Amino acid sequence: MPQRVPGAAFLGVVEGRLHLRRIERTAEVPLLHRLAVVDWNEQAARAAKSYLETQAFSRKALIEQLSSDYGDGFTHAQAVYGVNKAY
Repeated sequence: MPQRVPGAAFLGVVEGRLHLRRIERTAEVPLLHRLAVVDWNEQAARAAKSYLETQAFSRKALIEQLSSDYGDGFTHAQAVYGVNKAY
């Protein structure tokens, strides 16, 4: 029976490849497919800290990098959280 998993992510195997996917808040996920729950805010914070270890970024530029589709693809709110934790 499907279970509602708010803001979760799951890791699955499709054609022999591992996939991590964000799930919408109202998505229903069968219990067997729910293997890991990811805290995207903390992932954004780790990414921000990693960038700052190797490069100089302004707060604004780092938020843009984290939230860009060409960068890390976090939401704007997740990117702001990550930058606030990193500074």
